[in-house]
Amino acid sequence: MHALRWTALLLSLYGAALSAQSRGACQSGDCVNGRGEYRWESGASFDGGFSEGKPQGRGVYTSSNGVRYSGVWQSGSMNGDGVAQRNAMRLEFRVQSREISVDLLRYPGGAEYKGEFRNGVPVGQGELRYAGGAVYRGEFREGLPWGQGELQLPGGLSYRGRFARGVAEGEGQLNSSSFEYKGEFRGGRFHGHGELRVSQGLSYIGEFHEGRMQGEGALTLPGGLQYEGEFRAGRAIGQGTLRYPGGAEYRGAVRDGQPEGRGVLRSSDGSVYEGEFHDGHREGAGKLTLPSGSVREGIFQRDRYIGRTPRQPDNNGEGPQP
Repeated sequence: MHALRWTALLLSLYGAALSAQSRGACQSGDCVNGRGEYRWESGASFDGGFSEGKPQGRGVYTSSNGVRYSGVWQSGSMNGDGVAQRNAMRLEFRVQSREISVDLLRYPGGAEYKGEFRNGVPVGQGELRYAGGAVYRGEFREGLPWGQGELQLPGGLSYRGRFARGVAEGEGQLNSSSFEYKGEFRGGRFHGHGELRVSQGLSYIGEFHEGRMQGEGALTLPGGLQYEGEFRAGRAIGQGTLRYPGGAEYRGAVRDGQPEGRGVLRSSDGSVYEGEFHDGHREGAGKLTLPSGSVREGIFQRDRYIGRTPRQPDNNGEGPQP
């Protein structure tokens, strides 16, 4: 049974002044002043004590839709501690001075909720313990974690931040023994701007989309390599800047974290290469300016200069010069 349906159950039980004198028949015992079992035409029944034809003292009321209420009755209405149950859903509550207060809501599968209720539904501050060992403490709305809260998961994983409809939504922080994420969430996943740090030294600051790096961001790898630029579906693809541990810097087109396409590489020795790259190597047409000022312009293969770029014949009809 959905948690919201407990509202109708509690109010109907509380509002019903059960009487053994109308629309039913006594099945056994004394249903006037004693103990007996009474069944109404609707299919509901009460098994317990009676006084002047009304449930009195301890007894079990079973509604027509199969909900069982076990507790204390006074003049046909529930009063004091009681338990309402249907299948694996269990609700422990108390009626005192015409007010209903719920102590514990147990869900199918073993989850338990303790905290504030409104009309039998978790609303406000509370604690939800899941059968698998996870624990949520914080705000509830419509029977779900909703608002500011903290979720502790088995294995040391924890989340603190905003929730909506039972999942992380908005600003929050996710921690474990191996990583930390601070930023925005949507639907329980990294989404929006955030900062991810992994214990081995990897870090990323930038945009996420549905749990993956997407958009503009800055990535630092454990060995010290840094990339700042575009990401697509978790991969460094697009225009960006690579900074190498030895001091070299590359600006241009990148694919999977390597130079791919046109770009400029400034090496730590002062040389500058501007041209085409493939699989992270100088490959194709390019221009290399050495620290001495000399220039090599032509074709490169796997970082090696192999010769000048062939050119069209000049006005004298001469072909390429050696």
